[in-house]
Amino acid sequence: MNWNLTRSQYMADFIIVPVYAFAAFAMSLISGDINIFWLLYAGLGWLIWTLMEYTIHRFGFHFYYKRDHARHHVKPLDWIGTTPIFITISLGLAWLISCTLMDSFTRGSMIFIGLCIGYYYYISIHYLIHHSSTSVIDKLRRHHEIHHRNPHVNYGVSVRIWDFVLRTIKISKYND
Repeated sequence: MNWNLTRSQYMADFIIVPVYAFAAFAMSLISGDINIFWLLYAGLGWLIWTLMEYTIHRFGFHFYYKRDHARHHVKPLDWIGTTPIFITISLGLAWLISCTLMDSFTRGSMIFIGLCIGYYYYISIHYLIHHSSTSVIDKLRRHHEIHHRNPHVNYGVSVRIWDFVLRTIKISKYND
């Protein structure tokens, strides 16, 4: 897999993900199976994403794609990531799998929307950590910088809960 991207390839996720989420939402509305549990399923999808983020980062990036991901640790401002076609296919498969496992188009779509929300939040936070100087994300930036110095801790980028649960958290005196 080619991890070297242009800026526009890197930024494509910010368009692809909302398009998929909107399509899933619109098609669910058309299906007419609307109820309050939509929010619970979307929340479950988000929670699933947070565990996927941790797992992909810890075992995928630090084991299977270790050499490619190490370049990100050395050059965090470079446009390194997965290609738009990879994300497009992955999201399509995630939607299909969600609907199949839930045995319901609407429930599966809501879980998928939660996954999209989680992934979009992740890519936004990761982008801001490396390409912005906003103080709003300083805690997450410090958490992620510790990971860049010690790649065996702090795998969570957008949330730290799994680092706490799985005991891979490292907090410095400056990481409130």
